[in-house]
Amino acid sequence: MHTVRLKLETDKEQRDMLERSFHALSHIHNVLVAHVRKLLCQLEHNHEYQDMREAYIDLLGRKKLSREEECQKKALSSGMKGIRESLGLSEYALQAYIKVCAKQFKQLLSSQQIQKEATRVYRSAQAYLFKNGKSVHFKKYRDFSSIEGKSPQNGAVFDPESFTVRMNGQTISVKLPKDADSAEYICEALNDSISYCTISRLMFPNGWHYYVIITLKGDAPKKLIPGNRTIGIDPGVSTIAAVADDEAWLEELAPRTHAYAKKLSDIQRRMDASKRASNPSHYNADGTVNRQCREPWVFSKNYLKLRDLYKYLHGCKSRYIKCSHGALANRIIEAGTDIIAEKMNWKGLARRSKKQTETTDRTMEVTDSAGNRKQIRKCRRKKRFGKSLSSRSPGLFMSILEKKASFYGGSVRYIDTAKFRASQYCHDTGKYVKVPLSQRSKQIAGIAVQRDLYSAFLIRHADASLKKPDRDMCSAMYFSFTGVQDMLIARMQSTNISMPQCFGF
Repeated sequence: MHTVRLKLETDKEQRDMLERSFHALSHIHNVLVAHVRKLLCQLEHNHEYQDMREAYIDLLGRKKLSREEECQKKALSSGMKGIRESLGLSEYALQAYIKVCAKQFKQLLSSQQIQKEATRVYRSAQAYLFKNGKSVHFKKYRDFSSIEGKSPQNGAVFDPESFTVRMNGQTISVKLPKDADSAEYICEALNDSISYCTISRLMFPNGWHYYVIITLKGDAPKKLIPGNRTIGIDPGVSTIAAVADDEAWLEELAPRTHAYAKKLSDIQRRMDASKRASNPSHYNADGTVNRQCREPWVFSKNYLKLRDLYKYLHGCKSRYIKCSHGALANRIIEAGTDIIAEKMNWKGLARRSKKQTETTDRTMEVTDSAGNRKQIRKCRRKKRFGKSLSSRSPGLFMSILEKKASFYGGSVRYIDTAKFRASQYCHDTGKYVKVPLSQRSKQIAGIAVQRDLYSAFLIRHADASLKKPDRDMCSAMYFSFTGVQDMLIARMQSTNISMPQCFGF
């Protein structure tokens, strides 16, 4: 399946109708969440269910199970499922439960759109029960961005002949993009049969803009001519290094994302100042929030405008990152679709270090509560790469690259990171030597190499098991790689592309 997004040309009456539909959806969602939270609470107090769950977890943690234990595990799983269904915690039970509440919104939402929202809430309950979900959350009206359907003839109905969308008795015109290539691509994509339509909205400084997302059967039209080379990729927190036999890439991910971060930080300060000026009783003399105050919060018109602008810039940042990643992935696919990469644990890199807090040799002067000044030693930060991961989204890039490689008949294969140790290996000596993260280059066979590019080179020449580099192949191709590397670095320096903390220049 693939999707096409088109903008809706709405008048005031149509915008009001869509706004009421989103209000109805938010009410239905929160009613379902309240119901699901009650059911989850009942499960937590169901002793039979909890005993079965503990026994199941015990079996799940064992490496090898006998035939009897496998049968016991299946019986426990079936028993727990029966208890959940008897309480009404299933997808179809939630769809049946919300029917009564949803009758009042039948002029705004179709039956299948309501069922789809019930399915979304059930997916959240599944994440809480079976994955790492912490809770099933209520949502504010502003947090709803789409009304999804299930079939092409129910809810939002797109007519490809008249280029209109029918919903709730309204016929809304659809706007094609002005760019000729984009319009041609959309018309070609719409030749496939429609699966269902989704009404989406994005925040802009002048309010919500509405779109229709058409989900179509089959594959999307192909725009690229894929290459046939094998490429090794070393993904970093902020950069991507890639090496083929005769070409190399060393790219900063989403290089303009810092501009959005600066604007967002400025708007946050202005919003905070406005909120403090409008709500003086909600703050103590030292600037902290007064938790004893029960007066309603007051938000000025300026604050509400800034809030919309903040949401708009967040959306712009997200779309820019996705567009930048897509463009870089396209360039790699045009070079080759057989890709070997290092598997990274992005969630682990975002977490704080678990090491005991350490002090450094740096000192600073502070004033205690009594007004006395004294020197203290600064602590080593336990934070790691959370901010960079949020700004650069390297995991999203790898996800986009996997999809594109698969779409064009290739694949992304991952090395065994723990055994491969690309950042430590030297093919010249065959030894593993740890290199500090701050050291961005190293000497291999008497030649200085950029560490990320060299890691990508080793990954490119991994052996068939993907557990170690093919040392003979690395030796044969090394001088070709250094030539490509030197040309790339010279070109980057001539165009003033620099990132010393990552590239080393």
